[in-house]
Amino acid sequence: MKSIASGSSFKMGTLCALMVLYLLASLGWAEEGREATATSYVERGISFAKRGELELAIADFRIALQFDPNSAAAYCNRADLYYRRGDYQKALGDYNRAIEINPTLSAAYTNRGGVRFLLRDLDGCIRDHNRALQLNPRLPEAYHNRGLARHDQGDLDGATRGF
Repeated sequence: MKSIASGSSFKMGTLCALMVLYLLASLGWAEEGREATATSYVERGISFAKRGELELAIADFRIALQFDPNSAAAYCNRADLYYRRGDYQKALGDYNRAIEINPTLSAAYTNRGGVRFLLRDLDGCIRDHNRALQLNPRLPEAYHNRGLARHDQGDLDGATRGF
């Protein structure tokens, strides 16, 4: 059996050109594949989280971030689980990263505001809830938590108006 390169009508330059075209096409497909794979891991992580399997969910979000380090969804979902576990510093770090990637993610602001409230960063809590409400004024938890923070600051009028 003759190899393709040894065929009389086949030129080595043609083989090189085909290889370059294949590699270029593969790079584009690889990037799309990486994002699709990251999305699959995020979705499976969400499924694990709903079943209460937090460690498996966190592992899937970690894998998703290996495929797509700019997945705001993976960071935000993993932060939610750190929050549920009471690991507020890790949650804060992941919410920060999710917001860096996607500054219009209202859920990340709302949830980061909740973490800041628990860490007693009341000014940060209020700022985050204000931003979340700018992005989506239909977030009752943002109004509620902002009101609690204002109450804890001694701003009873602001708390009352905010609820």
